Amino acid sequence: MPYGVSQATRRVVLQSNGANLGERLREVGGQAGRRRVQLVKRDPALFFPKDSFVPRLRTPVAGTAADESDPLEQPGVSSPLHGDRDLLQAAVERPAQKPEARRRQFVRRDAVVAHRAQKQPEARQAEAFGMDSNQLMAQKREGFKRFDGCYALAKKRHDAKLDNEHYEQRKKTFVDEQGRQWPEFELLRTKKTRTERFMDGQALRGKKAQAGLNQLGQRARELAGPLPFVGPREYGSNYLSNEGTEGLLSINKTLALDRALAAQSAIKMGNGSVTATGAELGNAEIAGVAGPINDMLALGAPVLAVGDAMASIDACLKLRTDRDKAKATLLRSFQDARRFWTYLEKATPQEAEAYLQFEAAAEKLFDETQEDRSTRAAAKDRAARLAVIQPPAVAATMGAEIANDVIGAAAVNPIAGAVLAPLAMVSGAIDVHEGTHERLRRLDQQQRAEQRKVAMNRVLESTAVDHPQHALMVGIVKSLSAHLDRLIKQAKREKGYGKARAGKGGAVIGASAAVVATAGLVIGGIVSVATLGVASALALLPPLGWGIAQAERNRRRVKDEHKSKWRQRAMRVLGFEMSREALQKKLAGTHPDSTGRLRVEFQEGEYLPKDQRFAGSRTMEFDAGENEYLPLHLLSLQVQDLVRDGRCDHNAPYVQLLKAVGIDAIQLLAICKAASAKPANAQLDFIQSQLAPALGIKLRVEAGVQALPHVSIFINHYWDAVGAVINRKGQDFVDSAEGPAEIRRQLAERYPDQGAGMKAFDTVIGTFLEKTQHLPPTPHTKALRDVLTVPVKPASPRPVAVTPRIPQGG
Repeated sequence: MPYGVSQATRRVVLQSNGANLGERLREVGGQAGRRRVQLVKRDPALFFPKDSFVPRLRTPVAGTAADESDPLEQPGVSSPLHGDRDLLQAAVERPAQKPEARRRQFVRRDAVVAHRAQKQPEARQAEAFGMDSNQLMAQKREGFKRFDGCYALAKKRHDAKLDNEHYEQRKKTFVDEQGRQWPEFELLRTKKTRTERFMDGQALRGKKAQAGLNQLGQRARELAGPLPFVGPREYGSNYLSNEGTEGLLSINKTLALDRALAAQSAIKMGNGSVTATGAELGNAEIAGVAGPINDMLALGAPVLAVGDAMASIDACLKLRTDRDKAKATLLRSFQDARRFWTYLEKATPQEAEAYLQFEAAAEKLFDETQEDRSTRAAAKDRAARLAVIQPPAVAATMGAEIANDVIGAAAVNPIAGAVLAPLAMVSGAIDVHEGTHERLRRLDQQQRAEQRKVAMNRVLESTAVDHPQHALMVGIVKSLSAHLDRLIKQAKREKGYGKARAGKGGAVIGASAAVVATAGLVIGGIVSVATLGVASALALLPPLGWGIAQAERNRRRVKDEHKSKWRQRAMRVLGFEMSREALQKKLAGTHPDSTGRLRVEFQEGEYLPKDQRFAGSRTMEFDAGENEYLPLHLLSLQVQDLVRDGRCDHNAPYVQLLKAVGIDAIQLLAICKAASAKPANAQLDFIQSQLAPALGIKLRVEAGVQALPHVSIFINHYWDAVGAVINRKGQDFVDSAEGPAEIRRQLAERYPDQGAGMKAFDTVIGTFLEKTQHLPPTPHTKALRDVLTVPVKPASPRPVAVTPRIPQGG
């Protein structure tokens, strides 16, 4: 830099507006001198040569190009102050100008200011959706301590991971309250954790194995087609594909393993009693029959043990994966969550969603419920018992059976009993600990369900009878209370199973101690080997009783999960088929048909091209108050009204109900802000996914949205639309070139939300046509293709459907 002065010094001098440049230069020079920069005293004018980087303004000739051009775009103008022409003009001497030239300069100066204003980012806009700012601030003061504590823990974790090789910093920008942009770095994992990679691999291998089994079953049905009792598959939503929709370790598939383990314990106990009786009576025939059975049990035990261990490890690793994802979410979202907490009404939708993610992750990591802690502890106990203790016990049992055939039971059984009994005692101690946590888990679940019921009933009692929404609130609270009653009943039942497991563990410890004592007596020659056989058989009594109880418990779990899944599917269909007003009247009991019954018809199983239908069918008929997903749907619509209309009434019954179950004003604001940026087909699902945990409802979503109904539902909608067009305009019009467009308009009119309904129709029917394109074309598929390819004309401000890519062929 010439003259021994840095560029920073030059800019400071430039900003002095030419006033007393010598004194300002000496002041800055003194600062530079403290930085070990030598200052040479020169004339100030040398620092601002008139023909260097700041040219002298000249009065342009009227009518020339320079007269109409932007002064910042003139050739040769290069400003270190990003085009701030006012400061540049003040920094140099300007000759006297004529009045008209000075007026032109002011016009150009105004153009510069306007040009800079256009480039400046907009300030944050406040959007509170009609919520009272005073209530938001009061809620903020109330929850400040908790949020600040969680934020401090997240910041500490963030700082600890800065030098971790598995994380990288990614630069992004944010806008402050005045609209200024600032840089920021967020911490992201470079790759998934080992647990996540292992679980992803297991899921992929499980789906491949399931696909192989599906293909084998399909081939078996094809070979056995002529038989009268064999036909196409009549269950399941998958069609024209052998791909597995879930892995091999789901609870409904491990139920067979539980039953096999219970049967194994029963056979082993009975066979042990027979063996002991034969040895006591000296009957070689009885011992000869029992021996092969013992060998078969010993050979089959490893298979069942491996399956049991895999299921326990899978359950434990799923919980570990959830925590790993929560940690990654915490590091990614805590800065945006802080900005939402700071700005509230002026926060962006992205910051609002980050706040919701941060709260969920912080609750999982820093503020766990007793249910979550006990669930994780019980899963660890189960994995330790089945994957650590059980394998050596099974190996020792197999070795003892082989040694019995070679050496004889008299020499082997006492030693085997002395070795296996301590392992059984350790397993029993783990059972006691696991059963205790299962009981604590269900106790916490029961208490929170009862608290929700009490809070909702208080809101209902405080709602005036003459309120327009009183009848609807009665239906909502009644339906949610019925769901909570099911949870309470299930929790009480599971508490009993937890006590039974703990009791089984204590009994195993006692029986194993008795076996050890008996084995010592046998080795000392005090009692016979037959006595040890009887003691060993009695030691199997607790595992046998628990095995039967466990199989029954898991059967009930599978049944409850199956019913809940189909209730969600039924409500998903009703959301496309019934209007909001009709659903409200059904739940409130004010429908004109004077009944709250709802009916949904499904088709499932394999697709039969010749019959143009699916092999199986299912009909669900239930009372509106029996489906917990109906009040969840209606409450989500109320919140969606806030997003669209922006008029929140804090005294509204549904707002008070949400507050009673834990959704305060700040969380409701975050839900509305985040939902406002979602597309039409995902907005309602997002709101439901945020409300469901507070209501104790399990909502099954994938990638933020619920699964769309079965294709047969949308095919039925198509035929209903065709029938409506035929009734109005006749069959000839349907067959004409204008028929598909009219059918499509009729389809759109039947959906409560035209945008979301038509997008779902296009997606599901497009997938169906893609799966059937290898089949011979039929009039049915051709008609669907014609309706799907009709150009969509936006006839209303609602979002229009987007026509997907249509495969070529039949």
